Amino acid sequence: MKDPKELIKRVFEAGPSVFQALSQVRTRRVGEGYKVAPGKEDQLPVTGKVTVDRGPLAFESDRKPTPLSEVEMALLCWAGCGPNGMSLLDIDPNNDLSTVLTYAGRTIPGPCNDFGVHLFYSTDEGTFLYRPPLDRSKPVEIEGDDDYLKILEWYRKHSIKISDRPIDIDWGSPEKWGPAGKGSLSGIWQYNLRRPGSALFIPVTEIGKEMINVIMSGMEYMKWLFVDDDTGEPMGIADWAKPGYLEIPVPWSMYEEIVLTLEHCVVGAAVQNIRLAAEAMGLGHWNFGGIAEDLILGGMPDLAKGLGFQFQLMKTRNFFQGLPGIWEGWGWPSPWFKSTDEMVDKNVQLRYSPDGKFFGAGCTEGCIDQLPYKKEVVEAIRNHPKIKISEWVIQATKALLKYIVDKYGRFPVYSAPFHAQFVIQVHHLDPAFYEKYYVPGFLHERILNHYRDWH
Repeated sequence: MKDPKELIKRVFEAGPSVFQALSQVRTRRVGEGYKVAPGKEDQLPVTGKVTVDRGPLAFESDRKPTPLSEVEMALLCWAGCGPNGMSLLDIDPNNDLSTVLTYAGRTIPGPCNDFGVHLFYSTDEGTFLYRPPLDRSKPVEIEGDDDYLKILEWYRKHSIKISDRPIDIDWGSPEKWGPAGKGSLSGIWQYNLRRPGSALFIPVTEIGKEMINVIMSGMEYMKWLFVDDDTGEPMGIADWAKPGYLEIPVPWSMYEEIVLTLEHCVVGAAVQNIRLAAEAMGLGHWNFGGIAEDLILGGMPDLAKGLGFQFQLMKTRNFFQGLPGIWEGWGWPSPWFKSTDEMVDKNVQLRYSPDGKFFGAGCTEGCIDQLPYKKEVVEAIRNHPKIKISEWVIQATKALLKYIVDKYGRFPVYSAPFHAQFVIQVHHLDPAFYEKYYVPGFLHERILNHYRDWH
């Protein structure tokens, strides 16, 4: 492999502009060692032998699959959700700065900067969670020569191995396709899923933390009165249903839908970032849904262990709770919290240090003593009366969650806390497929010269 620092420098300084990459980005599904409608027996990575009828795009790559290099993987992970500096936190306390949950910046957004999305990836070497820490050293982490190798170090030091094996899902999961016409929980379009040499990136989102957080924001600043879909009545918060407090009815199902949609938008941002990074490096990729998230997260362990999330079956649906000691969710029932009151208290405490300062020294989510504000601004913010969440809001939130759990036995009500429904696979392309079947113009120079430039 070429010098890692020079590779990273070139893609930053001599790569395509974002507009060039957007003009050329395409789904290119056929990588080295892949097959398309071959018309004969094939061996899938996990579920075994399969036969697909020969079609007009029949193709068998004669290239030996080459796994992505360490530098390629590091750049793709960083693009997906890597550290990029310090968040500006440019919301005045009067406009609810206290809703912010984390001070660190990443390459993707997040409602209230909640870090509700993290990136798993699976290669021939195993399955991993990419999760760099919150530490940020300056406003922009990657500015030039002295910073490029941070991207490689974040990948090396902060990829947590979940399994020594690749994720145990392929096109045939959980049943093999064949003459009997058995079905699958993986989309029919994903024939080359998890082929050797490929890298499957799986953004996973957790919605409970932000759901609790925005309950408090909605109550205090927008006067949201959460109402029961069945009755139209306040959900355990009638004491605060009065002028100046909670006045705007919000059906609970609508609120859950809002937060779920917001978090899935962040997943989409991570996938798009990886697409553009792959395009800039001349790699092939395709993004897709169509796989049951129960398989991905591990809710069908007899068929596939997936990512191995802990779960509980509740009313015919799996309620994913998290990875013990690695990523523990904010849903109820919970192995990590003693009560929903404790969940609310911990959610409040996330943004304060033990001595009560907003992102002060010792805060689990980081400290803003040095960045991003000037010193006098930090003190003014910390002394502002609205930098603290009002006590009545905290108590109303606790009452709301108690009502929800008493009635439904779970929180969230309409979905699990964790979701994984949109992924992207990246690979080294086999240009022969596109040269055989397509008119010129779909393979740009970064693709055709990839091995010359990167290996």
